[in-house]
Amino acid sequence: IRVYVIKVPKVITPDDNRGNNNLFKVVGFQKAIEIQEVTIINRWGEVVYTTQDGKEWNGSYTVGKDDYVPTDVYIYQIKAKMKNNGTIVLLRGEVMVLR
Repeated sequence: IRVYVIKVPKVITPDDNRGNNNLFKVVGFQKAIEIQEVTIINRWGEVVYTTQDGKEWNGSYTVGKDDYVPTDVYIYQIKAKMKNNGTIVLLRGEVMVLR
């Protein structure tokens, strides 16, 4: 049995000037796991962020701008591929955005 870990933050603080936890970044063992898609959804089911190249989310509606989403709990969905056998894994959970 092989166990691979994908680390996902529980809380982000996008406008924290100290640089602590200001990005939603999915981290996995790169030799074994390929992050294919990351989607962030608000409580009304609207997609507020999606990427297919594994880039981190800065908590804004538009990447690179300061139009941050409000403080709330958001749903994430991560699609990852296991490189050793091609198995697709879907991970879902919650991330809190604090401002």
